[in-house]
Amino acid sequence: MSISFSESETRQNLMRAFAGESQARSRYTIAAELCRQQQLYALEAVFTFTAGQEHAHGALFWKQLQPSSGTQVPLQADYPVDVTNDVSQLLRQAQQHEYAEAGSIYPVFAEAARQEGFSQAAALFQSVAPIEQSHGDRFGALADLMEQGKLFVSDAACGWMCLNCGHIQESPEAPKTCPTCGHPQGYFLRLELAPYTLPQRAGGCTGAGARGRPAGSIRAAGDAGTGPPVRRSASRFHGKNAGLPRETGALFGVLF
Repeated sequence: MSISFSESETRQNLMRAFAGESQARSRYTIAAELCRQQQLYALEAVFTFTAGQEHAHGALFWKQLQPSSGTQVPLQADYPVDVTNDVSQLLRQAQQHEYAEAGSIYPVFAEAARQEGFSQAAALFQSVAPIEQSHGDRFGALADLMEQGKLFVSDAACGWMCLNCGHIQESPEAPKTCPTCGHPQGYFLRLELAPYTLPQRAGGCTGAGARGRPAGSIRAAGDAGTGPPVRRSASRFHGKNAGLPRETGALFGVLF
């Protein structure tokens, strides 16, 4: 079926998507500010990072609207209102909204675009949907940790990274204060969730520490495993799913 863009449902859906992504960016920016006020600086970074990706999605949908430049697009749509100071609730609501986009909204928009003959718009909707799924996974996993009281505590020793200075240590709990830069615990994130962390070559952390070393010691990937453990920079230590609850650890490669 072929239809003019100005009369198409795809035009409406692109504007709905642009508006939705723009609002998501604003919601996540507001949530990031709330996290900073509550000294949850790592979660602030997550919301800010995701807001940047929503901005990118919105720009892509906006460019698809170029044929309607200079016109007004009347719009009827529903958008969420999430106003709370409960960060765990914001994470859970964000998960639900991202899953809705990934599972029921963008696939429907993609199919409508295909039927109307707008292949580029269809491909874009189809491509963005799994990204929103990953956003939902990220928010849901962090919500799990907050609800379980495990955002800064693990059942077993695992690596923690300070997002301010990059300090890394292995312990059952993130330091109350970073030993290197003095920033508070809210800057710490589980190492396997930290940005640009490579997959570890050893097994996950256990109560005895990685490779059976005492908790508190860290050896860089590739070390022979002999001699005293050493502290390395973030780029040398590799971690993945160490100390995470099983259902949460399965969601992550890296957080960023």
